Amino acid sequence: MDVNTLSFEMEIERIRSQESVQAVFLTGAAAGELCDFSKLRDIDIFVILPKGQFLEREVADRGGVTWDITYLPINLLKQGIKEKWPFLILGLYKSKPIIIEDVQVDYLLAEIQSISLQGPGALTEEELKYLRFKLAQDYEDLYNRRKDAFNSKFLAYNLFKEILIAYFNLNNRWVPREKKMLAAIKEEKDLYNVCVKFLEEKNVEKSLSYLQNMIKYVLNPWGGTLINWPKGKFPLK
Repeated sequence: MDVNTLSFEMEIERIRSQESVQAVFLTGAAAGELCDFSKLRDIDIFVILPKGQFLEREVADRGGVTWDITYLPINLLKQGIKEKWPFLILGLYKSKPIIIEDVQVDYLLAEIQSISLQGPGALTEEELKYLRFKLAQDYEDLYNRRKDAFNSKFLAYNLFKEILIAYFNLNNRWVPREKKMLAAIKEEKDLYNVCVKFLEEKNVEKSLSYLQNMIKYVLNPWGGTLINWPKGKFPLK
């Protein structure tokens, strides 16, 4: 038995000695079928509790391994499923059950997996209009500040992230955590290649052109950018 496996068993026993649990799941890399457990340096655990009012989190280094443990009362689990909390759906839809003491957790997990396949839902017309307008405005603000080296670089990276989030939202896909965003768009080769070029580019003017191409790629199927906003309702965001 490797050190991590032994440590994991001890960690589960520690949790059970402190909490009355309904279920325990491995999430993240540790839940992967091909994962080499012995090589992990961070292990994510999701614990479902029978009662409570708050989500709690515990992050601790023990023996060179970072244990990231989320404690969630089952009433909040149900609320999160109903409201489609992204962190919950993304965290549990590919999880690996370690302990399930309550059969209703099985049904809730099946519901999470179904929701994950359906996606977060299409944007409303108002949300789409706002997104087209905001990306256009943010690019214009960046272009006007292109001579300010530090500020333009900061704004460029912010806009880069916004464009990627817009891509996921527009295509009814869950927005992944930042560290997984690029991997999640690899199948969109044209978009991915422009992202790589942007990240490699040092010249501000060229960076702007890559961002402009990204915006066109993401928004053109949805009507392109929206430059003007006629007087009317505007989202409070």
